[in-house]
Amino acid sequence: MEGDRARPPIGYIGFCLRHREDCEPDAGITTASTGAATTANLSHVTLTPQKWRELNEVNTYFNRTVRPVEDIDLVQKIEWWSYAINSAGDCEDYVLEKRRALIARGWPADALLITVVKHWNGQGHAVLTVVTDKGDLVLDNLAMGIVSFDKAPYSWLMRQSRQHPMHWVKLNGEGTSVQTAAHTASTQSSNFVAEGTSGL
Repeated sequence: MEGDRARPPIGYIGFCLRHREDCEPDAGITTASTGAATTANLSHVTLTPQKWRELNEVNTYFNRTVRPVEDIDLVQKIEWWSYAINSAGDCEDYVLEKRRALIARGWPADALLITVVKHWNGQGHAVLTVVTDKGDLVLDNLAMGIVSFDKAPYSWLMRQSRQHPMHWVKLNGEGTSVQTAAHTASTQSSNFVAEGTSGL
């Protein structure tokens, strides 16, 4: 599924300049020569019932508590990737919050991949892809439920490499730079029913 290297989104580069500690690979899986993980060192997440509940809790919590506001309205900038500001943000801000919350719960960072996709109308969007033994799952601020990678209604452009969060790879042969902020949309249906939706 992963293809050639892609240029990271400009908003992500800016985020990493401000939050360097959140853009480094896990020290326990890197090699001294490259500073990146090898395929053999990558984490393997077993999707137990407890892990499934945690995913749903995190996804539902931020979808309910963060208000969807585009960067230009929130900070008067375009593609300003950040954690939610005053409980508001756009798609990539939801992704960053969910990723941080899951890492705090002990999930391996190399299994939590920021992913850039495209709507049917060409609008860019960002979701969080979670790599598990049941396949890749998608956490999306436009959907309360969690769906498998192949069920999400998007064209896949690029995502973080599992070997290093600053390295991005093309998906399905694409990797075009797009603005990821999505228009506000109503909640979509999904094939997975959200469970464990209590607050964090």
